Order: sequence, then C-alpha cells, then structure tokens
Amino acid sequence: VNTLTNDYAREVSLVPYSFDGEVVSGVTLDINYATLNLKLGKTKFVPIETVVEGEPKAGYKIVSIKTTPEIISVSGEVSVMETLEKVVAGTIELTGDEETSFIVEKDVTLPEGIKTLSGDTKVQVEFVIEPIQTKEFTFDVSEIPVVNLNEKFTTDLKENQGIIMVKV
Repeated sequence: VNTLTNDYAREVSLVPYSFDGEVVSGVTLDINYATLNLKLGKTKFVPIETVVEGEPKAGYKIVSIKTTPEIISVSGEVSVMETLEKVVAGTIELTGDEETSFIVEKDVTLPEGIKTLSGDTKVQVEFVIEPIQTKEFTFDVSEIPVVNLNEKFTTDLKENQGIIMVKV
C-alpha cells in the first residue's frame, strides 16, 4: 500500500489459514473470492482559527485571543485534506459589555468527512481584554529640534508660537 495514491479496489482469492499461519487443506469455502476496498486518507496538523463578531465595551480593547490547542491533528479523504488549511472554533459574539478577560469553550467546526485523531473537538478560547489607556504630550513648536534638514530647505519653526498636542 506504500505506493498507492488513490482509493484501491481489487478482487482477491480466499484461502483458509490456521492460527499458526499455515494453509489448511481439506476445507471448502462457500465463497472463493472477495472484493478488497482500501479507502485512502491523509493526516495533517492544521491551525485553529476563531471568528469574533462584535466589540468589547467602549473604552476597552481585545489585547489577544489564544486558542488552546492552537493546532489540531485531523484526518480524512485525500482530496479534502489537500485543500484544508485551517479549521474554525465556532463564532464568538461579543455583546459590547465585555470589560474583563474571559475563557470560552467551543467546538471546532470540521468539514464533511474530516475527523480529529483524538476524537475531541473542544477547544478553549481565551480573550484578554484591557482598558484603552491614553496619554497626552504637549510641545511648543519653537522648541522642536529640526534634524537632517536638507541645505536647500528652511524652516520658520523657531518664530512660530503654536503648540502641538500628541495623544497616544
């Protein structure tokens, strides 16, 4: 079977063997032939993606989303596995009230004919949510140093009395 690249079907003759692996003579079989069908599959590791809809509470942001495990081992028909790049851990809908980190358990959505090697489809998705922090910086325009100014250009920043406020 090492050289097979597609599903395999073949008619084979049946011969009775003992537990010791020796051909048993004097036995008549009702059926002398059987069809052998081998269905090829493929196994691979794929990343788990989480779909998030909505936003946390105003003034907060999602800092990170971590899925445990991050990858999963799946198997299935070769044709489906060739195109499979990721699996999805369901959709998580934020209500707009979230202001703290939380963990949810979701089932991985697998395409038809695909299964996990462990048989387990549950994953944990951890959301780290933090408040958005801002800081303001105010600069006098006349005190801003000008560096690497081309000799052909000039600036009047020294005479300017304005201020620049930067909010980060």
